[in-house]
Amino acid sequence: MEKIAQEKTPGMSRRKFLTLACTVAAGLVLGADKLAGGDKKAGKENNSRNESLNKTDKNQKNEDKKNTAENVLSMISYTNIKQLDIKKIPNIFDNLLYYFNQKIITFSDIKKAIIPPIEYAACLFFSDNYARKELPEKVSNIDTDTPFGKKMIEIANTSSEILEERPKFFLIFELYAKYFGEADCDWKKESYLFRNTSFNPVPGKSELSKNHTFAIDLYYPSKMQGEREIGPEICSLKAGIVLGCADDWQGGATESEYQGGGTSPKSGNAIIIFNPKNYELYYYAHLDSVNVKPGDFVNSGQVIGIGGNTGLNARKKGHGNHVHFEIHHYNNEKNTNDYVDVYALAETIEKTKVV
Repeated sequence: MEKIAQEKTPGMSRRKFLTLACTVAAGLVLGADKLAGGDKKAGKENNSRNESLNKTDKNQKNEDKKNTAENVLSMISYTNIKQLDIKKIPNIFDNLLYYFNQKIITFSDIKKAIIPPIEYAACLFFSDNYARKELPEKVSNIDTDTPFGKKMIEIANTSSEILEERPKFFLIFELYAKYFGEADCDWKKESYLFRNTSFNPVPGKSELSKNHTFAIDLYYPSKMQGEREIGPEICSLKAGIVLGCADDWQGGATESEYQGGGTSPKSGNAIIIFNPKNYELYYYAHLDSVNVKPGDFVNSGQVIGIGGNTGLNARKKGHGNHVHFEIHHYNNEKNTNDYVDVYALAETIEKTKVV
């Protein structure tokens, strides 16, 4: 070995040759390690790039789903009710439920799309006779420069726009309850309208003939706070969807004193509730304040507001301390909305007092 080393490397000792050989070998190993390290680094960069591409692809898919969900919400929105095909409504709700379960849209998104403004809710409640005959006559010669006139014209215009669209609205509300509120409500139960049962709000039969034909005024004890009358807690007769409510009425006892707000100038602060099981609508008017919001599901017996004297009709001297209550029944097949007469309303109230 020494002889060979001396022949291969003249003048080099065996020790120096071995040292040189080890150095060369170490360099080769180091080079291999660097090469392997480079491969690993390149691999990591590729993995990172792939993860980034996958994340971008996932974000794009989520964005596409979000856009599709928003399109579905737009289709069912009250603002597009005229263009909506009633036959497509059930399928639209299937899609809404899918996107809701995927957490792409929220319950708030759905409510915002399908629950209309208070003017729409009021018009959906109107009886056919009022919507088609009485209301147009009332606004035919009205002063449109006053807050009272502007509000009434707004209501009349909305009514004429959506009158023939009612089947779509009520089917939407029915499916809204079926898909998103079915478990929350006892649809069959009835409750007394007042939490306090120490007084009898129902007028005697002799007095009912002096009441409304289409509604009942239920009187209660109240306390005055300035011009405001504060009455008892008002409960929901049956479960349902709050289609609309208002607690921003401002005005006095005359049309000229009306400043704005409320479901209407005369009704004041009010709540409109729809029961999707029997297609009944309930109207509670002249409230001081409301405890619910549009789109809420309420149960029978739930406190929904406080009695008051808002609205022109309740601010007149001797006309306060009562809640104006109506029930209308919507016939989906005929697209008609008819009121329950005052005598049937009185029986309903009396019956629920013992429930």
